[in-house]
Amino acid sequence: MSGTSGSFIKRVEYGVYGVIIFSFLLWSVSTCNQSDEEAGELAEREALSSEIKKDSAQVNDTRSPVTDSIRLQQAKKDTEKGSAQLAEYSRLYITIDKLKLRKLPGLKSEVIMELKLFEEVAFLNEVSDSTTQLNLGYEITDEPWVKVRHPKGQVGWVYGAGVNYYPKKRGGVMD
Repeated sequence: MSGTSGSFIKRVEYGVYGVIIFSFLLWSVSTCNQSDEEAGELAEREALSSEIKKDSAQVNDTRSPVTDSIRLQQAKKDTEKGSAQLAEYSRLYITIDKLKLRKLPGLKSEVIMELKLFEEVAFLNEVSDSTTQLNLGYEITDEPWVKVRHPKGQVGWVYGAGVNYYPKKRGGVMD
């Protein structure tokens, strides 16, 4: 009996060793696969980075006649659309129909033109030092004046409550 018992224990030991070795092999294969995937992703990122650097070097080459020609064509298109003046400034939209573009900030200043609802103007990064309180019909506002440029080239001041970064009609205005 002791002979069969000893061989049984040896079989169990070999089985345990086999399970341990098999588990180690599974772990090492999965770890190697992860390393290969990470290496592939790293290589992709490096290739993309070098392409971006190459493209940006081409874009920054201002002496290229092709680049100059493309820029000239784009400038002509912008001028034709009347948006060349808007390109370098933030865009604002008229939120009150028939908003008056004035020569100077203030209600007593000369009116240059009336602006239509949702018209686009360029914010010239200038705001009046003081505010003006106005009754718009259903609400009273106290806003500064904002210097803008119309796409047709007129430069003047509009009441701050009449413009917004998004094209939406201002509530509280009596039609």
